[in-house]
Amino acid sequence: MLNFETTEKDRNIQTGISNDLTALTPETWNNSSTVVLSDLGEIKVFAKNENENTIFSAIYDVKTTYPGVVGAEFTGAIYKDDEKIKSWATTCHSITYGEEVDEEWQTPELAVGAAQGTSTDIVCLGRGGEIVMEFSSGIKNEEGDDFAIFENSFSNYFLELAYVEVSSDGENFVRFDNAYLGEETIAGAGAHDTKLIGQLAGKYEQGYGTPFDLETLKNKPEIIEGVVDLSNINFVKIIDIVGDGSSKDSFNHIIYDPYPTTGSAGFDLDAIGVMNQITQSINPAENTVSGATLLQNYPNPFNPVTTISYQLRNSNYVNITVFNAAGKKIWETGNKRQEAGKYMIEFDGSEFNSGIYFYTLEVGGKMIKKRKMMMIK
Repeated sequence: MLNFETTEKDRNIQTGISNDLTALTPETWNNSSTVVLSDLGEIKVFAKNENENTIFSAIYDVKTTYPGVVGAEFTGAIYKDDEKIKSWATTCHSITYGEEVDEEWQTPELAVGAAQGTSTDIVCLGRGGEIVMEFSSGIKNEEGDDFAIFENSFSNYFLELAYVEVSSDGENFVRFDNAYLGEETIAGAGAHDTKLIGQLAGKYEQGYGTPFDLETLKNKPEIIEGVVDLSNINFVKIIDIVGDGSSKDSFNHIIYDPYPTTGSAGFDLDAIGVMNQITQSINPAENTVSGATLLQNYPNPFNPVTTISYQLRNSNYVNITVFNAAGKKIWETGNKRQEAGKYMIEFDGSEFNSGIYFYTLEVGGKMIKKRKMMMIK
């Protein structure tokens, strides 16, 4: 069951589903904040405030269990020497230690570079601690899993779990949806069932990484609004899950983890390996060498008018072009010379159908940046 409850007053949540994964709206809107997914397979889920046009949507793949332990017939584990891994985290951007972590385990530099697959070559986050790792080459969303997180568990079952978030700029993060299907508390030396854990770091024993696919984030508001760019991920945040029952998964289920543990409590990070790397990382605050920045349109989704903003550091010839989902050009401003500064233009989609559209910024005849927007009538 998915739960879209909100603590804000006067916000009535509506939800719906569709078996058509390309649908922009559900088959029926229901006046309920919960959605029950009873059938196996992929299904598209929608949620919105009944008084707003902005719609959340995501595709869920319903399965009986998650991948099993290392060595199982169905496992997602990535070995530390797998040739698919092209690079590793290069810097510890920041760390905040939680409770119950001794000083001897507080060496974040040990999480830089390749995974060692040992119990000691790690940094311990402590109970509820968090760390942000940076990548000089960056991570991009391509086919298959994009990166893997390595913990130091000494067995297939004594596991310590963590949430995972990604960011382009180191300030705005988006979290991977996650699920925990266990129903019993786990003592300090207790055991997990790997098949009950979905999209949480720490799922596998030392030497084997838990993979993450950026594609699963594509329908998140932060992605649609351009706050986080899946083609340019430079930071990964790992947040330890406190195992006392106070932590919840994306479906509001309690996550149990070994508790209490002392001295080296919480998630122990060995390394983060990158399978799909960017050859040259881009500064997300400045999307081009020319110093021009294309911002996400607002509002998004829109009906039928939205504002597109961009900024020029130097004077140049500028053109904004809008394309439909098939790649056909449907509108443009025309190539005009503009001085340095911030500009806003309105796009009126009254003549066009609901759907996904793309818009580009050209500076000096060169396409600088492309973004996606959605019109819902």
